[in-house]
Amino acid sequence: MAIVTFDIFPPDQARANPFGRLVNALHVRTRAWVVRNELLVHVGDTLRVGQLEETERNLRRLGLFFRVVIDTVRDGDRLVVEVVTSDGWTTNGDVGFSSTRAPSRGTPA
Repeated sequence: MAIVTFDIFPPDQARANPFGRLVNALHVRTRAWVVRNELLVHVGDTLRVGQLEETERNLRRLGLFFRVVIDTVRDGDRLVVEVVTSDGWTTNGDVGFSSTRAPSRGTPA
């Protein structure tokens, strides 16, 4: 099993673009364990295409990635599942504020 994760901007674009370098420097790349937690195929399992496709859908559904590709590659006489993800860019923020006021005496709740 090979898991490869990439930043928001690919290395060649980041080198050519100061903005890309800055964004990649500030961004925390998604860790391999996050991807591994979604895998439905594990080392030693019988390889089933349906499980690879479902894993791909699960990773996309997380909303973290711009690109998800799962494929198999040969390593000598072994077949290796390769999972490649590229982080996506989101500007979504989540800020909330709430307040509760206890009713004063004599005021119905």
